[in-house]
Amino acid sequence: MNTANASPTATKNESSDSEQADSNARPGKRLTIRFFGLIRWLHIYLSMFGFATILFFSVTGITLNHPTWFGGVGERTEHFSGEFDATWVRLKESAGSDLIDSDAGVDRLRIAEHLRKTHTLHGSVADFRVDDEEISIAFEGPAYAADVVIGTVWSR
Repeated sequence: MNTANASPTATKNESSDSEQADSNARPGKRLTIRFFGLIRWLHIYLSMFGFATILFFSVTGITLNHPTWFGGVGERTEHFSGEFDATWVRLKESAGSDLIDSDAGVDRLRIAEHLRKTHTLHGSVADFRVDDEEISIAFEGPAYAADVVIGTVWSR
């Protein structure tokens, strides 16, 4: 029984010696330990935030780039033919030149609103281009895009 009592006493004395050594330690050592504890905490929580961010962008990237995998509607192409008022497109010749300023006399608003009304397009007009042979209009909105190409026969 004496040996059983001696062992805890020896451990108690050893622990009090280590506590005394810690209290006599340099203040820089305690600061270093606290600094590394802060760095460890920062590393853990920044890693968790980074992982959550990467996971979020990977899931949303897959679902937005492949909507048909999750029950969404794929790309649809429709061809229409028709006519609109020729006064909406009036080409003007540039002064002192044989070149045609094809964008000057185009009534963009009437053409876009006519397309919205007759073909149930929605979204804002993101691009409207006029050249010698065609008019191209791009309608864009959230999860929506429509490109319209109007082939024309320009006459002087």
